Amino acid sequence: MLTRVSTTACFLNWAQNYTFLLNPPNFCQIISKYSLSRTHGFPTLRYCALELFLSPNYCGDLILHMTDDTASNDIRRFVMQRVQQLLIGGANIAQTAEQLGFDYPQHFTRVFKKCYGVSPSAYLKQRSR
Repeated sequence: MLTRVSTTACFLNWAQNYTFLLNPPNFCQIISKYSLSRTHGFPTLRYCALELFLSPNYCGDLILHMTDDTASNDIRRFVMQRVQQLLIGGANIAQTAEQLGFDYPQHFTRVFKKCYGVSPSAYLKQRSR
């Protein structure tokens, strides 16, 4: 006997099978590739989805399901976590900005300050205490 399966159940099953695509190593590779292409700012959902061979809608739904936040916010959060790792690892502000695709360290500093409320140099001073 055939039973009717809800769309939500199908999506949740699909999401469980594809969560490995959105793990940090895969996102790191996507961010690095995006930065090397010298594209400005943060990667878009469309860019990340195409790199993962998913449609943007499915990728967005998957991220929303996994994180309870929008894909744009999650991508931005992931990039800024990468920024923290680079700064704590000893990279200077200019190197970090360049590595993540920002043409100007000043723009990078503004984005960082908007996310964390302090400049990268103030953040590093706080961490060293």
